[in-house]
Amino acid sequence: MIKELYMEILGQDYKFWVAVGAATLFKIVTSNNMSPYRAVLTVLAAVFSAWVFTDSVLDLFALNPEKHQIPVAALLALTGEGAMRWLWLLYTSDASDDMQCVVHGV
Repeated sequence: MIKELYMEILGQDYKFWVAVGAATLFKIVTSNNMSPYRAVLTVLAAVFSAWVFTDSVLDLFALNPEKHQIPVAALLALTGEGAMRWLWLLYTSDASDDMQCVVHGV
């Protein structure tokens, strides 16, 4: 029982979290102008992206989870913050107004 609890964190194997942690650390170390506040946000975005979206990406591309779960989680950890920032900028910019006009025919 204790060994099973140790091996899984938030429903994922420890290898999953090692890959996410390594990808996140790489992103922080190689980023320019990384303040402590931004580093914390980067970690949160990386963990959130990997934890929430890995299974969906595996399903979307019909990938074998046993073979591809850890690499997909690492890629999502690396790219998750950028994707979230891009979506936020799109949502808050004039581009979102243009898209709403297209969608709603205004």
